[in-house]
Amino acid sequence: MKEKAISLTDGSELSIASESHIRKREVLKIQLPKEVSASFLLRFSQDMAAVQSKREFVATMHSYLKQLLSYEDFLVCTLIDGNTRHRTFFYSVSAESNEGYPVEDGFFPIVLRAQQILQFDLEEIHQTRQIVPSYIKNKYQKGINLIVTVPLRARKEEVGVLFLLCKDNNKLDPSILNLLQAMSYSIAFTVAGILASEEIERREKEKRLLLSFSQEIAAIRSKKDLLEVATQQLKEMFFCKDVTIYSIPEIFNQKLAHISSVDSERILARILESEKPLIFSVHELNAEDKLSDYGQSLVREGVEGCMAMRLIYGNRRIGVITLLAENKKIFQEEQHGLMISIAAQLAGILANVMANERIENQLVEIRRYKEQLEKNIYLQEEANTIYKFSEIIGNSVQMQQVYTLVSQVADSTATVLLLGESGTGKEMIAKAIHTASSRRDKQMIKVNCGALPLTLIESELFGHEKGSFTGAVNRRIGKFEQANQSTIFLDEVGELPPEVQVKLLRVLQEKEIERIGGDATIKVDVRIIAATNRNLEKEVAEGRFRLDLYYRLNVFPITLPPLRERKEDIPLLAEYFMVRYAKKAGKRVTGIAKKVIESMLLYPWPGNVRELEHMMERTVLLTNDLVIKQIDLPMIMPENTCINTDFTQIKPLQEIEREYILHVVKVCNGRISGPHGAAIRLGLPSTTLLSKMQKLGIRKEHVVEEQR
Repeated sequence: MKEKAISLTDGSELSIASESHIRKREVLKIQLPKEVSASFLLRFSQDMAAVQSKREFVATMHSYLKQLLSYEDFLVCTLIDGNTRHRTFFYSVSAESNEGYPVEDGFFPIVLRAQQILQFDLEEIHQTRQIVPSYIKNKYQKGINLIVTVPLRARKEEVGVLFLLCKDNNKLDPSILNLLQAMSYSIAFTVAGILASEEIERREKEKRLLLSFSQEIAAIRSKKDLLEVATQQLKEMFFCKDVTIYSIPEIFNQKLAHISSVDSERILARILESEKPLIFSVHELNAEDKLSDYGQSLVREGVEGCMAMRLIYGNRRIGVITLLAENKKIFQEEQHGLMISIAAQLAGILANVMANERIENQLVEIRRYKEQLEKNIYLQEEANTIYKFSEIIGNSVQMQQVYTLVSQVADSTATVLLLGESGTGKEMIAKAIHTASSRRDKQMIKVNCGALPLTLIESELFGHEKGSFTGAVNRRIGKFEQANQSTIFLDEVGELPPEVQVKLLRVLQEKEIERIGGDATIKVDVRIIAATNRNLEKEVAEGRFRLDLYYRLNVFPITLPPLRERKEDIPLLAEYFMVRYAKKAGKRVTGIAKKVIESMLLYPWPGNVRELEHMMERTVLLTNDLVIKQIDLPMIMPENTCINTDFTQIKPLQEIEREYILHVVKVCNGRISGPHGAAIRLGLPSTTLLSKMQKLGIRKEHVVEEQR
């Protein structure tokens, strides 16, 4: 098949299919016919060497070219994308846009690699219907009849091609061609220098943009903030219309359309597989794969161009970023390096944001469950407690009096103060009052004031706002709020510090509280049952308890008798606890020997019912018979072992209390809790005794020194 050819103005022909014919042609020798040509070239070379910008280049070229020939315009095309494409680098007059063309278009390789200047008669090409690229046809349609091409080389490297566009199709004089050939070397070096400078400037600009971008997104912790900051920054970098960022679930199927604005599965697969950004025309995509409603809306909004890049963190594809523009030509392949660096930073931030989001969701669930637990369930131990209203054991006269008082006050809203030694069952009576009241449908809230650290008492009772103090990472609902429309049981109320006593008085008087760090007043409807083993009148007299608070609490006092004053209840209690703990331990224990009951009646039970319960639990575990025949009661402390106090020497009460506690702990060989511990001997809960020892400055080494 005969190859089509492009005719040159000198009558020869140039094959488009192959450039071998060009290389066989005789290379024009540069000849300077006149001395003026030498000075012309010298001046041109000096002026081009001083050129620093495109504007200076265009001005210099115009000033010299117009001395040689008549032309309509000139332009320089340079190589891009690893010499696989070419585009217009300089335009002297027109402002045509050019997104580039493949180098192997059948025309550009010929003029680029030619060893001489070539001239093309576009009128002849048009009449003979020769095949030429679209950008050559466009020139003819705009009135250009002659194109002169000058290949540009610097240090044997192909830089590009100078195109001279003329309306007159008369060929140029050979002397002019010689001058243009000689000028091509200076032009090539100048273009190469400007290209190198622009590349350096582009890289420096990229570094500045990346630094600014990384600083802006470094502290981002939410998807909303990430999208806002990234959109603002990327709009300024790429002059695009909008930005979208999509996260991909860790587990997903083939239907991924919902995560991308370019919602074709095929297109999305290309984005996720490509190591480089992809540039699309939305209209072309719509023609290839019918876009969804969202894609159609982009077309209606005038979006034409889209640059998309996958987001990879480690080996996981975690998202896609797309830049949208009204003109596809905004996105250039020179931006690939910048886009890749931005995508790498975004992937790391997005991975952190997604991790923080998962943690935050988990914390929300934990807080929700915790609030539900505090409001509705309120401690599993409360549901499993052995003290229930139907399980109050005791038929003694003293307990019958207590039952009468409970029945009288239960259905009212009066504040109840339960008095008595530790272990006498104050909590059980409090639950009996609540169970018999109209508030029985809601859970009673219990607070052991003596077991709470001083720094947390106020927060525990009244709650706190987030950030109100160090460690307050979340808002906390206090016990009084939890007990709204119910009952709150304040055990060991005598242990409250003065500053908390003031707030408790306000609750009693005004029926309102304020959380720590909050400025809102919260109304509460709470019935208060308080309990203490202290002599509050004595505490008031010594300035440790507020008198006004004492009067507010002491509305309906109930004093619980110690176990030693109702010994007729001991056999009933012992049998009750025996049955309970035998069942719990899976043992068959059916009775208690008479001698064991007699020894129990002789024992003073300083720890009251609580001590009896613990003793029976231990005894059941140690018993291997059907009947309990032996019980290991603690040794009763003789009266002469009491601490000798010299009453002729007046000492502060606190010092006397400290000495006595030290003495009891010494007698118990340093043991605090348990059936033989100091807490039982002193008639106190172990938590209360430990709190007292802490307040009095008693440490383990003090006990060791006393024993020595």
